[in-house]
Amino acid sequence: MEGIEQNNLLLHLNDIWKEKEKCRLLKESKRFSPNDVRNTYFSLIMQIINDYYTGMIEPYFMKRLSIPFQNGVLSPYFPSSLENKLYSNLGFLCEDQYIKTWHDLKKVGIVSNLWIVFEDSIDIIYSKIATEDDVNNYKYAHFNRIRGLIEGKISEEDLKHIKAKLQSDYIGINNKYNYVLNSLEIEKSEAKGLKKYREFLQFFNVLRNTLHTNSRPIKDFNFNTSIGKFKFEKNKHIDFFTTDILYASVVMFIEIFDFIRTKLKYDGEIFNSATLVSSAY
Repeated sequence: MEGIEQNNLLLHLNDIWKEKEKCRLLKESKRFSPNDVRNTYFSLIMQIINDYYTGMIEPYFMKRLSIPFQNGVLSPYFPSSLENKLYSNLGFLCEDQYIKTWHDLKKVGIVSNLWIVFEDSIDIIYSKIATEDDVNNYKYAHFNRIRGLIEGKISEEDLKHIKAKLQSDYIGINNKYNYVLNSLEIEKSEAKGLKKYREFLQFFNVLRNTLHTNSRPIKDFNFNTSIGKFKFEKNKHIDFFTTDILYASVVMFIEIFDFIRTKLKYDGEIFNSATLVSSAY
């Protein structure tokens, strides 16, 4: 990690840190309680950035400290001899052949974590605002389509059996975030922004899903988004985990959720019962 590559990484991390500070203000909105998902979302994004920032900069940091540790210069600050030994062993983080793998893992991690926090937060909002009829429309969508094709051709008892087989409590995240986006009160001039958000989320969902197949898509996809054009080819390794794409994605996840909470006309609390966020950032 030397020269231009190192400098570009440090500039990237500086930009990422600015997004974290943007979240610090967003998470303290007085419109919502501290435990409302519309605030906790931004707290969790801060934690994700913390993890990514620390992981990406650690080799650079350890490279500066590895020799002082080995020479015992820092031993007065770490009274345990075992502690000193363990820190001095971290010199492997500075080896060129290791740094790329280390950084690749951190890039994969931020992609996964961004989607997990977004999906969980959207799920909480959806569970609060979706009507029972709307939920059932999703749950019985396959059955209703099939019923339209076969009704009158088989018995009512057989239809009940088919319905029981097809019923599922699972509702995909795409359906949930589209439901939430469709529930927003927006001006006509803002419709283009929703299209931009949907295009990005569709792309990022596929990007995240490729992590389960070793970054090799299971089918072809093409996306034209506001952060770039992306082509997924079946069984071909993708190369979208660049610092530019990761930074743009962080910006988009902050922007999208801020837009959602601004335009969602729901005055009650949307309590995030599963989130216990530390106040230390």
